[in-house]
Amino acid sequence: MILLGNKYQLLDEDKEEIKKHFNTFHQVALDKEIQTTINNIKNIIETENTITTIVLNLDHTLPEEIKDFLEELQYDHKINTLLFSDFTQQYLNQSQLDINEENLRALLDIQNNRMKKIAKRGFDIVFSIFAISISAPVMLIIALLIKIKSPEGSIFFTQKRLGLHGSTFRVFKFRTMIPNAETVLEKWLEENEDIRNEYLKYRKLKDDPRIIPLVGNFLRKSSLDELPQFFNVILGDMSVVGPRPYIKEEFYKHSSSYIDIITSVKPGITGYWQVTDRNNATFNGRVDSDIEYVKKQNLALDIKIIFQTILVMVFRKGS
Repeated sequence: MILLGNKYQLLDEDKEEIKKHFNTFHQVALDKEIQTTINNIKNIIETENTITTIVLNLDHTLPEEIKDFLEELQYDHKINTLLFSDFTQQYLNQSQLDINEENLRALLDIQNNRMKKIAKRGFDIVFSIFAISISAPVMLIIALLIKIKSPEGSIFFTQKRLGLHGSTFRVFKFRTMIPNAETVLEKWLEENEDIRNEYLKYRKLKDDPRIIPLVGNFLRKSSLDELPQFFNVILGDMSVVGPRPYIKEEFYKHSSSYIDIITSVKPGITGYWQVTDRNNATFNGRVDSDIEYVKKQNLALDIKIIFQTILVMVFRKGS
């Protein structure tokens, strides 16, 4: 493996532990001459021929030429790029390090190359058109049921959510709540301390008084209320898989320090937290899952999450 940069120093016992997992260990400093750094890495790879991992240990911005070089190594030579924090957690059993901003920005730039973005966007469009086509009869039935059970409101619910690079967009969902939902919620939170504490922790309620009887709970538990979001994907506001589309004010209140990470990709209809912790996770737990997705994102992972989402929907795990 190659440790690129000098932000954090490894102890002798750390280096001994690394040797248990890798045949060789090299540390390459970022030289003022960009080509010198690239040549140093090339020489090690050509000499050793066993390098599988480059760990980002940066204390300043990585030049674009080196990012392009690491991208080439990752996709043409299968040499993986890791954050220093992830590396120490995985191989040294150390999890006390926070995510280093310079490391993360470099990793995101390496991962978010142009061809990957084109492939992801193409997949999003094709899959969304397919999903809308096969679910059209279901969406029609849902619309009729909503009108029957709650005729005074609209079929769809729209709300401003946090999008790519901090922008906002209106997310589409089938309406699952009664028209005066917020008034009912405020009254419940005011009168019930346990319910208020539950809402403050999870930002939602398991037994929500705002839900349309029968129809609302079924739509939420099956996630069918989110079917209209495929139109958000077609419009380019969302991806099929990505971080949760957060309410902007809610996100800034609880996790504002992670705004650049979360909004470096489009929000998704489904994502990591939906198929892992689902709605049992706290708000910060969902953010952590979304950050994990951003770090690992690729088309194969997206397809895996889609299949896992289908299983979650079938067995109605979470709500």
